[in-house]
Amino acid sequence: TVKKLEVQVSHARCQVEAALAAAESAAQLALGEQFTITQACRDESDRLRAENKLLRVEVVESRAEVAESRALMAKFQQDQTEEMEKLHKSLEISEQTRVAEHRKLQITSAELESERMSLKLALMKLSQSGLLVGSLAAADSHYPVTRK
Repeated sequence: TVKKLEVQVSHARCQVEAALAAAESAAQLALGEQFTITQACRDESDRLRAENKLLRVEVVESRAEVAESRALMAKFQQDQTEEMEKLHKSLEISEQTRVAEHRKLQITSAELESERMSLKLALMKLSQSGLLVGSLAAADSHYPVTRK
């Protein structure tokens, strides 16, 4: 019976050693998997950090482009405003010139009308004196009276 017990103890030791070896192997496998998972997480974290840096650079560049676009838009608007002011002044000057020329023409027209009337009066006086009988009718047909 001692022999039997020794065989059973020996057999139990073998089973315990096999179980320990299996547990140790499983632990090493689990540690290997954990290391692999940890390394994959670190790699992914590094990749995300690099991507985040690139995105930050893109954001800075985009902000610079927006600022540049705004500056260009402000310059364009300022140029447009200045151009409109120049055109407005030019139109005012043109209008003033047109009005002045119109007044000159009105004065000239009045002067010509006055001179025509003086000539007509002179022709009437000459006609009344008997010197120019048919000339008055001819003058009226060439220079009709214009009334405003």
